[in-house]
Amino acid sequence: MIRYRGAVCFVVGLLLLATFPLLGSDSKVFNLSKIDPGINRIEYRVGKSPWSEVDLNSLQIEVPISSDELLLRQYSGRSLVGDLLVYHYDANLETWVHVGKIPQERVEVTLSPYATAMFTSKALNHMYTISFGVGLDAQFSFSFHRDLIFKFDVEAKYAKSNNIWAHFFFIYGGDVGVGYRFELGEGFLLTPSVAYGILFHYCIENILEKQLYLQHMLALDLEVGYKINSKMSVFVAPKFQFMLDSTRNGFLYGLRAGVGFAL
Repeated sequence: MIRYRGAVCFVVGLLLLATFPLLGSDSKVFNLSKIDPGINRIEYRVGKSPWSEVDLNSLQIEVPISSDELLLRQYSGRSLVGDLLVYHYDANLETWVHVGKIPQERVEVTLSPYATAMFTSKALNHMYTISFGVGLDAQFSFSFHRDLIFKFDVEAKYAKSNNIWAHFFFIYGGDVGVGYRFELGEGFLLTPSVAYGILFHYCIENILEKQLYLQHMLALDLEVGYKINSKMSVFVAPKFQFMLDSTRNGFLYGLRAGVGFAL
């Protein structure tokens, strides 16, 4: 057996030096002989396969013999630690050999198409009672803190009018916001977020001079998700909006539900 040792630096309140020795074994099992106490998760992949989590109780990875490289990455909390560690299987030595490092991906992006329905409060139901449509949410997280989420959202909805000056509305919106992701265990995630955005109400067959109206809005979102694998998740999110306008102020509340894809 051959022992490998590497050092990475990470911050948990203070700057610490983490030693991550690795022990290569036979052609089927890759053993991690020791990990630093600050590391709470390790993921691996072979070639282009999805990232998988290492069982930290056994500290072993069953790896098929392949000409592809084995990659390891480490986490402290949700933050990535150090660079990707790269190993190649040496058929002559019959073990995995450390061949180098790759800088970590600094940005992780998740795109989430969803369906949504929103109800109006009493202050706004003179316009419409319910709107429904589709949207696309983009979330960005950075290596300095993976739990901190920056997001951008766009959506298009339809609503039947409750008044005589328009038959129905097309509603186009977009917002930017920030959230924080909590891991609940067993693959479940909770991500509350706040956002600021704008809404465009386009009136169809209206009797007024203007067809297009612009409103500002503040939004609160509480997303509950389930991680199917490292690349895919499903979610449902109660959503609250406060629409701000010189003549139309009020709350909207509803749900959105969809599927997230990590790029």
